[in-house]
Amino acid sequence: MSAANPVYTCLLLLLLLFSFSEATAQKVQFLTRSCKITEVEKGKIREMAVHEAAFFAEVFGPKKLMPLRIIIYGNRLEFYTVCMREKVALRRPQGFYSHRTRTMYVLKSDNLVRTCFHEMVHAIYHNYNNKVPTWLNEGIAECFERAHIDSTGKIQVMVNRSDCKKVINYLEKPEKAINSCLRKSGRRFYEYQAHKNYKISWAMAGFLYHNHKDILFKLMQETVTRRKSILLINEYYEGGTSRFAADVKNWCVQQAGAG
Repeated sequence: MSAANPVYTCLLLLLLLFSFSEATAQKVQFLTRSCKITEVEKGKIREMAVHEAAFFAEVFGPKKLMPLRIIIYGNRLEFYTVCMREKVALRRPQGFYSHRTRTMYVLKSDNLVRTCFHEMVHAIYHNYNNKVPTWLNEGIAECFERAHIDSTGKIQVMVNRSDCKKVINYLEKPEKAINSCLRKSGRRFYEYQAHKNYKISWAMAGFLYHNHKDILFKLMQETVTRRKSILLINEYYEGGTSRFAADVKNWCVQQAGAG
C-alpha cells in the first residue's frame, strides 16, 4: 500500500476536529430563569466546552458526550432554594453540577461565563468517571475557570499571582497541608476550610498541568480504579508526596514573583 498523502491526511484531521467541535458545541443547552444571557456569553461558553471536551478526550479517549445542560438563575432566592434541594455542601456557591440531574445550576453574575467554565469540567469529567477525588475534580475545574481562548484559537490556562500568594501562606508546612487536602472528600472538603482546599487543589492541578501533564493524565486515569491519590503520587512522582508538596510551593513562589 502506498504512503498516505500528507495533505489529504492533514485535511482529514482538520475535518474530524471541526466535526468534533461542532458536535460538542451543540451539546451545550441553556435555560434561563428570571434573567437573560447574551449570544456573546453563549459563544464563549460553547467555545470553552469544545476545549474542555478535547482535554478529557486526550486523557481518556473519545466518548459520546452527554448534553451539557445549564440552568441560569437571575433570582438569588430561587437559586439557593435549588441548592438546598440538591443538598449542596458549599455555602453560597455561584454554581454547582448535580450528578443526580446531570445539570449545571448557575447564578447570574458578572462571573457567569467563568462559573460555567468551572461547572462544565465537573459535567464532562462525570461523563468519564463518577467517583473523582474531590481535589482533582475541583483543581482541574479551577484551572479551566481561569482559562481563556487566545487569538489563534488555542486555550491558555492562566496562573493568577494573587492566588499563588494565598497558596504560599497555606503551605507553611507543605507536605502536611497537601496530604490533608488529598485526603479530603465530599462534604469534608466543602464544609471545612473550603476556600483553602480550593486554592491548594488549584495549585496542585495547575502545577501538574503546566509542568508534568503526563503525571496529571496518569492520576486522572488511575483514579478511575479508585486508587488513593497519595499512593498514586508516591508511585508516579519522583520523591513522592514530600517532594511534590515542596515543588508545588516552589512553583507558586516563582509564579507569585513573575511579571
